[in-house]
Amino acid sequence: PIVYMRNCKNLNNIDLKLPEYLLFNLTKGFKGLGVLNPGTKLEIHCHRYLKEKRNDGYGYPTNIVIANNRPAFPDDPNVLAGMIMVKNQGNPEAENDPINTDLVEIYKNWLKSKA
Repeated sequence: PIVYMRNCKNLNNIDLKLPEYLLFNLTKGFKGLGVLNPGTKLEIHCHRYLKEKRNDGYGYPTNIVIANNRPAFPDDPNVLAGMIMVKNQGNPEAENDPINTDLVEIYKNWLKSKA
């Protein structure tokens, strides 16, 4: 099985032209991400090698992560605490944790400011 990737960019050397698509073996690194939907952006590290006299190849992918624009954790500890409280609502393991409505409100206001 192979992984077919297109629209690839080299983030280290933007002048380097990559082929139209890259093919990689379905390694543990890819399997660990689960089934990926078309359009999922990945960030990988791979080696460049000379495949033929005039064609470069790429292989040995490592450090494979999903790179879609996922939100970062908030820097403000109050916002982070409010976010955790909101995300834990409905979680049976966290049902006994106290909820601070002020922190939840701080988190909601932070969300509004990001929109």
